[in-house]
Amino acid sequence: MSTEKNIASSPVAKKSKPIILCVDDQKTVLETLDAQISMHLGKNFKIEIAESGNEALELLEDLHQSQREVAVIISDYLMPNSIPGDEFLIAAHKIYPDARKIMLTGQANLHAVGNAINHAKLFRYIEKPWEDSDLRMTVEEAAQSYMMSIELDEKNKILRLLHEASQTIASQNDIRKALDELTGQILHYSAAERCVILLVDDDQLKVQAVATVSGDNHFLQNQLPEAFGSLPVADIRHAETTGETAVYNDAYNEGQDAYFKTNNSKSVLILPTRNMGKVNAVFFLENNSYKNVFNADRVEIITTLANSAAVALDNARLYEHMENLVNERTEQLSDTTRSKVVAESHKDKMVHIVSHDIRSPLSGIAGLTKLLQEDENAKNADQVKRYAEIITDSVNTVIRFVEDILDLAKLESGNIELITEDTSVGEYIKSLGKTFEPLTMTKGVELVVDVKADSTVKIDKSKLSQSINNLLSNAIKFTKKGGKVSLIANKATENGKNFATIQVKDTGMGIPKEELPNIFEKFNKFQRSGARGEKGTGLGMSIAKEIVEMHKGHLSADSEVGVGTTFTIYLPI
Repeated sequence: MSTEKNIASSPVAKKSKPIILCVDDQKTVLETLDAQISMHLGKNFKIEIAESGNEALELLEDLHQSQREVAVIISDYLMPNSIPGDEFLIAAHKIYPDARKIMLTGQANLHAVGNAINHAKLFRYIEKPWEDSDLRMTVEEAAQSYMMSIELDEKNKILRLLHEASQTIASQNDIRKALDELTGQILHYSAAERCVILLVDDDQLKVQAVATVSGDNHFLQNQLPEAFGSLPVADIRHAETTGETAVYNDAYNEGQDAYFKTNNSKSVLILPTRNMGKVNAVFFLENNSYKNVFNADRVEIITTLANSAAVALDNARLYEHMENLVNERTEQLSDTTRSKVVAESHKDKMVHIVSHDIRSPLSGIAGLTKLLQEDENAKNADQVKRYAEIITDSVNTVIRFVEDILDLAKLESGNIELITEDTSVGEYIKSLGKTFEPLTMTKGVELVVDVKADSTVKIDKSKLSQSINNLLSNAIKFTKKGGKVSLIANKATENGKNFATIQVKDTGMGIPKEELPNIFEKFNKFQRSGARGEKGTGLGMSIAKEIVEMHKGHLSADSEVGVGTTFTIYLPI
């Protein structure tokens, strides 16, 4: 479970009111400001006053130490025996950069106003004597602007955390691990004391997981809600049938199910989720300590998380089902048919790639696309750009997985024919290097192309490029920002035969010695995330090796952990 501070903290915890600070050297002005602002904003804001800029700065430091919110700072410009208002606002901006600043001025010049605008992000200035309506409207606009900004920041933070939580859940292949992660995240964000997850299995809704804030978690299978006992079955069935969410702020008095009376229920949320247009899960959340826990914001958060998890749960269950089928089939095979075991293992891995590595990014793309359709997000250019970048990365991931699968299918079919031509190795790698320059620049990796010795070889340039591209992509993937990847042409002699060599050398993470002999195996178990968290199918190295061997060459690897890796292609001259 995330260690991030619980966004949905105690439902009865009262947050301190944001502060509006008024600074003026005249008490009558302060009293007037206090009275006027309190009349209109006193319900939602606390008014503080200070008679000089120096006194106000001390107060702001104390408030900052106490982690109090300051929404608006109103300051006079000319205050004898105190720093000028523009200088005070600039100093205050360093302590509370998000607070909206207003200057009261009867004598301020354009330089002072410009100074406050440029260095304190002055919201507005009001000339003395002011009109009551002008002051009220200005302060209300400043306070509203601040609160909207804080609310947007909080929503962005929640969206980021929910995206991370969804990715963590989606990464689990084991249904129990996925459920454990999901119940933990739900309890974390919802302020519920108990969470029950029911999943549709064989067209029947069954209890699968129960979790409480005290850590009493357990998993059930094939248990109907009627047999489970500790649920409002009628409401659960209604949610399953209609797909409608039910929220009870005082379930004891609002609900009809006998469960609510028996358990003295207070706050209850019953949330169904859909996948492929059908209800695939129902989430039951309750808090029997407080009423009105599941407000609109919490319901929105938990709905977003639950809907994202719905696809992940189906993926995990699909993977588990396919894994069981393969295991059952494997047990039936005799020693004389072990080759089929390998085929089943490959099939298992392919199912994993399709059900998890491809479907998960697609579900993420669908979720982000839905968020971009919301007016609030669509109007936020930074938000649109950030979501677009995530969608682009996810699309590229899916494309890479599909290309690897198609390449493997072509190779294993044995129907590939090489169309070779005499080729200068030096010119060939220079051309390949240019195609990778944009990627290395984006990743912050230096790419060096070095022709130590040139040779002419007969190759299918298009197909061999696939092999070298896989090696280069792999090198960049495992090289941190600031590292170097080299593409080198040279010559070598082995067992009396002359070869042209193409080396892909990096300064990356390196491969442990015990794993190096297996690096070219299909679906190699040794799968690592790249230097930036990239993932692959585990097919790239085997595809590269097979293409080189089709050219009657061979591919070797040499590596040291923490130093880097060198792949060498040997092509007969």
